[in-house]
Amino acid sequence: MDVEWVFFDAGNTLIYAEPPVGEAYARALRRHGVRADADEVGEQFVRAMAELRGRHRGDGLPYGTTRAQARRWWRRVVAFTFKPYGVAGRLDDIFEELWGHFASPSSWRVYADVIPALEGLRQIGVGLGVISNWDERLVGLLEQLGLGRLLDACTVSFQVGAEKPDARIFQQALKRCRVPAGRALHVGDSYQEDVIGARQAGLHALLLWRNAQRPPQAGQGDYIRSLAELPRLLRRRSR
Repeated sequence: MDVEWVFFDAGNTLIYAEPPVGEAYARALRRHGVRADADEVGEQFVRAMAELRGRHRGDGLPYGTTRAQARRWWRRVVAFTFKPYGVAGRLDDIFEELWGHFASPSSWRVYADVIPALEGLRQIGVGLGVISNWDERLVGLLEQLGLGRLLDACTVSFQVGAEKPDARIFQQALKRCRVPAGRALHVGDSYQEDVIGARQAGLHALLLWRNAQRPPQAGQGDYIRSLAELPRLLRRRSR
């Protein structure tokens, strides 16, 4: 593959939450005296995200384009997630704990294959960027996790006002990096957001599928199981 730029999704592609979201939310409840199972809380969180995103479909970003809007959005997510647990009177305190938790680099880990892959890609001369559905905290997180030095650009949905799979976020990244769509590759863990979205915007795309136990569903196209595979797939370029 002969491309000039490689873009990556962020969450569950470059970084992951540790502990997972369900456990982090359950621990917050336990600190306030509420017994909670991490798996059940995690399922309730998924329902909260689906419900609240559904209400905002076609009406801009659910988490807005400012810090204040992002805080209001995530407070609604926390409130919906914790609705079965009867903590409305303590919701503000719990929300502040969780907002600070997920803004901290100590709550995130970088996958083991990320830094070697990025360093290998830099050696062959391609530009490196991120295209992610995230609020304003992502850029600082990537810097604090040591990835900023390896990335040339970061395009985040809250800055653009559109999120994957919307073509506008890909187009904005291409414009910022001055690269034609046909000379760019996007890699991520979501088939709909990262593969379909990128291809509809004219980019090459690869699905990152780290599940060693089974392949992705039929029809999901080309995929890799590790970012370590990328450098050998791309032709060396002079920068």
